[in-house]
Amino acid sequence: MKENEGPLISVVIPVYNVENYVRKTLDSVFAQTYKNIEVICVNDGSTDNSLAVLQDYAKTHKITIIDQQNGGLSHARNEGFKLVKGEWVSFLDSDDYIAPDLYEKYVKAINPDIDLLCCWIQCVQEEKSTEPIPWFDHYSKILSTNCAGIKPCDTHYAREAKDQVGNKLYRSSIIRDNAIDFPKGLFSQDTAFHWKYIAFCRNIYFVPSKDFFYLLRSNTITWNMYKRRDRAGHTIAVAKDICYFYKDKGLVQKHQKRLADLFRVLFSLELQRSEPENYDSLFKQASEIIDRTGFTSLTYYLKAIKEGNIDKLRKGPVWKRILRAVKKLFSR
Repeated sequence: MKENEGPLISVVIPVYNVENYVRKTLDSVFAQTYKNIEVICVNDGSTDNSLAVLQDYAKTHKITIIDQQNGGLSHARNEGFKLVKGEWVSFLDSDDYIAPDLYEKYVKAINPDIDLLCCWIQCVQEEKSTEPIPWFDHYSKILSTNCAGIKPCDTHYAREAKDQVGNKLYRSSIIRDNAIDFPKGLFSQDTAFHWKYIAFCRNIYFVPSKDFFYLLRSNTITWNMYKRRDRAGHTIAVAKDICYFYKDKGLVQKHQKRLADLFRVLFSLELQRSEPENYDSLFKQASEIIDRTGFTSLTYYLKAIKEGNIDKLRKGPVWKRILRAVKKLFSR
């Protein structure tokens, strides 16, 4: 396909201290069989040679480079999107990479009724990593799906699409017209962006092949989030960002079941990542979300957790510990 044929795809790549990885990411984009692509790289205050790598590529490839002070992954993506000219946009992290025909597959599948395209995900562990990632197989399983073709964007298929952004193609107009952004300063920002976008998505197209390669490194955000307890507090903040977005857009009533289910999942994850001394604060934050959004049914959910009366949560030692600590806290 010729360079200017088909819709323009904008690829936003945030870059931070990835001098050893970003070349593979860029090579995978410039090797695409579909050629009508613009690349926007946001150097987010890198202290290594990442900027120099970008500038070197810019000598022979068409790249727009934003060089800014460090503001975090979300800020870099949001700033990159401001320069997007394409009808479609992809957010690709600077240590991941894609199959050479992925965007061609996406373009062939595009039709007026599709608002989101995604492919299957292949998790890849860094070959030179000296520290094993014990949850690699578990995370690979979480990110797997067998969906293919056009599916309605209901809660089930929105979950099957996963909340990773790197394996997807989004309509730029939906993001722009509805002021959808990545929340700053939070881990799991992909989750917030995904569920905000899903609110305006009609149909999803699944490319049935593992064409997005998600590199798992021992020093990445994802690994550190699983490894360290001091990441607690971010998941409840993501839940708040999503729920308040739906509230501000007048979408709570339409998607109340979806939001309630999502809240339960995120709140339970937050409890698992937090220490007992933080439970009181978490329940106060949860109550604030419920009060603002009007999720009255979730009041009973919180009450049941406090009393340790949810049988499905009693599976395994983690939930037993949580329920004991929560019940002790609220029985004082």
